[in-house]
Amino acid sequence: MGITYRPAVRQGEKLMIGLAGPSGSGKTFSALKIATGIQEVEGGEIFVIDTENRRAAMYAGKFRFQHGEMHAPFTPEAYCEAIEAAVKAGAKSIVIDSMSHEHEGEGGILEMHEAALMKMAGNDFGKREKVKFTAWIEPKRRHNKFVNRLLQINAHIIMCFRAKDKLKMVKVQKGDRVVNEPVSAGWQPIAADRLEYEMTTLLVLPPNAKGKPDLSAEATKIPEPIQPIIKEGWQISEGLGVELAKWARGDNSNDNAAPGRVTNRTNGATSSQGAASGDGFSRPLREDPAHGAPPSPPPGGGASILHQFNTVLRSAADQDEIAARFEGFEDFGKLGEYERSIARNVYKLHLRRVSGDMSIETMDIAVRDVLEEAPA
Repeated sequence: MGITYRPAVRQGEKLMIGLAGPSGSGKTFSALKIATGIQEVEGGEIFVIDTENRRAAMYAGKFRFQHGEMHAPFTPEAYCEAIEAAVKAGAKSIVIDSMSHEHEGEGGILEMHEAALMKMAGNDFGKREKVKFTAWIEPKRRHNKFVNRLLQINAHIIMCFRAKDKLKMVKVQKGDRVVNEPVSAGWQPIAADRLEYEMTTLLVLPPNAKGKPDLSAEATKIPEPIQPIIKEGWQISEGLGVELAKWARGDNSNDNAAPGRVTNRTNGATSSQGAASGDGFSRPLREDPAHGAPPSPPPGGGASILHQFNTVLRSAADQDEIAARFEGFEDFGKLGEYERSIARNVYKLHLRRVSGDMSIETMDIAVRDVLEEAPA
């Protein structure tokens, strides 16, 4: 079957919006405001999938929506069933509060991983260490299947995520010694990585934010075409939903921003965006030399961790196993942001290897070049 090419236009796109923050940051209220704004443009009904003990129902006097309470087990399949039921019932906008249960809740993928470990190794610590990456294969397969289905849903989706203030290790000079010290990496959504990558936008609400996102947060994702819509210091309102819905259906389609480019709001750098690889966050990424010089490496290093990461991925035989090992690599949190960008490039090269896009010999050469960028 031949392919017909036409000039690209944005028309009828479906939004996938993430709001991440700790308790009290205003996630639920903000999500309902955005959904109400989308409704003004798109019509239809708002449906809420509530895993938080009916928390969303508290706002029934302020917003009109259909409310559904979801109970454990919070499997990917259960979320998929709830979303599809909402669409079948007429939902045009769906609020999921909270999506984090699919990751860390009862029956979620962390529990699936533990169940697989118990089945493979029981309480034998040595054996568990050997099979911990293999135990991720089935949970990640089910999660990826859910995400793939999510991308086909004919409705706008707003997801609320719980968030944790995560730590990362950095090298600090103390006298004549360099030591590792933990520093805050900021509020990070509790979710599997790929789900974050598929978001149209992801906003972080700090404690007591009352709906005012911190656009400088590391986890924030705001693609360049919608940056004029989301301004620093603004409180989330119905107006944000209106503007995002208009943008998604193709209004104001003469954007000045080049498609596929994302600005890092922390340092102003840009990077090429790729949905399959997860590029597109406002995080520093190592740029392809064809598009610009890579950022200067910070002091310190994680070269040994990166080489270990490459070794772990090298024996993986398919994309699911690579994704599982990437997700389960426990030392990833010890890397700085620059080193994480190197790890992501290594990950992409291994995906090309198992897809047949490059031989293992060619990949080894490319990986070696990438790892040379790592601080010693």
